[in-house]
Amino acid sequence: MKTCKNCKKTLKETDFYNAGKGNNQTRAICKRCFWEKEKPKRIAKRCELNKYNRERYLKPKIKEKILEKNQKWHKDNWETILPKKAKRFQENSWARKQQVVFFYTKGTMSCSRCKEQDIDLLTVEHINGNGIKHRKKISSSIEKWLVDNDFPEEYDILCRNCNWKQYLLKKDIY
Repeated sequence: MKTCKNCKKTLKETDFYNAGKGNNQTRAICKRCFWEKEKPKRIAKRCELNKYNRERYLKPKIKEKILEKNQKWHKDNWETILPKKAKRFQENSWARKQQVVFFYTKGTMSCSRCKEQDIDLLTVEHINGNGIKHRKKISSSIEKWLVDNDFPEEYDILCRNCNWKQYLLKKDIY
C-alpha cells in the first residue's frame, strides 16, 4: 500500500505507474492524479495536431494523396464495409419509418382510412398531391426529410392500397 502525494489516498501499488525503465520504484502520484495533471497538456497537444492536420489537408497535393489513399482503401475493403453500411442504413431507416408512422397516426400505427396495421404496407401520403415533384426535389428518403423538417402538417399515413386508390381517383382512372 502506498499514499498518493496529490490526493492523499492510500492505494495499491498497481494504482501507480512505474518511475522509469529498469526501476522497480513507482511514481509519487497515483494514475488518476497523473492523468488529471496531464489532461490539459493532452488537450493542447490534440488541438495543435488538429490544426496542423487541417492546414496540411488544405494543401492541394496532400489533399489529392489523402483522397486517393482513402478511395483505394475503400475499393480494397468494400466487401467488409458494404454489409456494415447496409445494416446501419437499414436499422436507421426502419427506426425513422416507425417514428414517422407513430407521429402521423398519433400512436395508432395504422392506415388513416382502412386501419391496416402492417407497417411494411404503410406509406407517407402527400395530402396536397405533389408527391412526385417533392420526391424529385429532396435527395434523401421521405421519412428522413420529414424527421429533419420537424414533421410538417401536409402529410398523412396510408397503406399502399389506399394510397394507390387515391392516386387513381385523382387521375380519374378509377
